[in-house]
Amino acid sequence: MDEATLLVEAACASPTPSAASEPGEAGKLCVQSAAGCTGGARGGRRRRSGGRRARRAPAPDSRLDRTARCWARMWHASGDRVARGDCVLLRASLARAQPFVARVASLWENPDDGEMMVSLVWYYRPEHTERGRQDEDAPDEVFASRHRDANSVACIEDKCYVLTFNEYCRYRKRLKASEEGITMAPSIVPPLPASEVTSTLAPNDTKLPPSVSPELVLFCRKIYDFRSKKIHVPNK
Repeated sequence: MDEATLLVEAACASPTPSAASEPGEAGKLCVQSAAGCTGGARGGRRRRSGGRRARRAPAPDSRLDRTARCWARMWHASGDRVARGDCVLLRASLARAQPFVARVASLWENPDDGEMMVSLVWYYRPEHTERGRQDEDAPDEVFASRHRDANSVACIEDKCYVLTFNEYCRYRKRLKASEEGITMAPSIVPPLPASEVTSTLAPNDTKLPPSVSPELVLFCRKIYDFRSKKIHVPNK
């Protein structure tokens, strides 16, 4: 893993709501339309936020310290699954703004009103930082951060995929070859033995669904300190 990925992993692993009780069926929870989510057609981007818009708090949300029922994953009424560790798009509060990008740290039930909530770690698009988008920023680039927050799951629009820069380059190479009908030569790097492959070691670009839309595939190579408003480039 690179430094940006490790930072997000560490932020996701920080304290989350402790589980007061576990539901049956291995933690499965179905989120119905009544929760504010509406399923869209399969095959394209699913607009599921039902009018709810995510808000990025200026500091970590105090609700993260409360005891709540937690789940490892949830199923949307449309059949989509969101689990801890997944990256998601959340509808921005500004009209016509690009969706926010975040990684799911935990899924839990608000003890006050029973609403399904998601604790997350934000990625920042270049235009969402103080400096704004610069010429050197790639269109599909986001910045890692330690910024934790909580929002309603009703704000989730879709799943997305945040790769390292090397993973993203391999993905774009395969995509271009597929579009041009080119057969790629096998890798000269031998694969790991099946017994040694874990979810942590497997490259993220090998986990992409075959039919994923390219607009849902992003990459991260820099770190944004949301407190100091500075951008850190690892290894420089």
